Amino acid sequence: MATIAFAQVEYSQPMVDFAAALEHRGHRTVRLLAESVDAIAANPSRVRWENLSTRWVPEATVESGPLTALGWEELLHARAVDFQATESTATWMSTEGHDDQLGYRKVAAIPDRDVIDKLALTRTLAELGIAVPRTWDRVEDVPIRSDVPMLFKLRDSGGGVGVHLCDGAAELRHWVREYGEHTPYLVQEFYDGTPVIAAGVAAEGEVIAGITYVNRIDPRKPFGFGYGLTVTDDPELIDYTIRVIRALGVSGPFAMDAVRGADNSSRLVDLNIRIWGSWQACQAAGLDVLGAYEYVLGLGRPPEQPRLVTGSYHSALRTPPLAVSSVPERAKWLAAELRIITERAQWMGPKWARLARRRALGWAGKGKPLAAIEG
Repeated sequence: MATIAFAQVEYSQPMVDFAAALEHRGHRTVRLLAESVDAIAANPSRVRWENLSTRWVPEATVESGPLTALGWEELLHARAVDFQATESTATWMSTEGHDDQLGYRKVAAIPDRDVIDKLALTRTLAELGIAVPRTWDRVEDVPIRSDVPMLFKLRDSGGGVGVHLCDGAAELRHWVREYGEHTPYLVQEFYDGTPVIAAGVAAEGEVIAGITYVNRIDPRKPFGFGYGLTVTDDPELIDYTIRVIRALGVSGPFAMDAVRGADNSSRLVDLNIRIWGSWQACQAAGLDVLGAYEYVLGLGRPPEQPRLVTGSYHSALRTPPLAVSSVPERAKWLAAELRIITERAQWMGPKWARLARRRALGWAGKGKPLAAIEG
């Protein structure tokens, strides 16, 4: 049995789920949270989810990312074999050199913070001869053309936060003002077409297990989280991913978002070096994320080759779900959701399954549909 630590400044269901699955496999998990104990205790559902971990610690991080004195004490006491953190905390750990000191660094070639920073990552890959979209760090330097839309991105965010499609300089400047002149951002060429994703687990720059897929997204939030994924057979993306992961020397879970150029070749637009949002759907698709993760940490045998079925769809179990509103639609959705939860309980554990069923039943009975929530 090993201890794995997690840190976040806001609630992350994928991290809660990953901790639950590790607990089910006999490991110990410690979660370092930003909120106060009163704020968490005020939400009984939140407490139930947090209790899937061995230990959760309120006021262990601050919103800007750093660990508090309490959080630092808990991390050192835990002696965790790995530390999974959302972007702001991971950036702080890297900037201060704590990831190196404690053995939690995820990338060998450059500091972890320069992978989280989308501009630094893009420039590094370009210098290595790896294709990336044209990118600028100032609106004033962007050669604006009416027929070429641009993406405004916050440089150190994740999960689609701070990403906006802009048709011209006026829109770009609007988002600079909205986030503040001193907030790090970048502007990047926008490539039309469906983004493609490669994800998996690596060890010292070698992909141990991987998958390619496309996400099912809310068309009103094209840069947000996916609601499920469809497995693809994408040899070109696989080759590109191997080049990127090897060049950077990545170790641990990763997920790479890419777009296609005019020549149909891949270009990286984001790289997560932590457990990613769709990991559970990838596990359901046949990629042994959990086994590969244990192997990389020296806790298990090499994972079996993935049994992936091209074209198969796997739900992310998100509520509210897409395109579900009427009573018949809710009933059909609930039946499918409960079946999926039962299937995943074998590697997620019975405690997780009970909470997942409770959440599904609660939404099917009285939850607001997505359209009503978002207007």
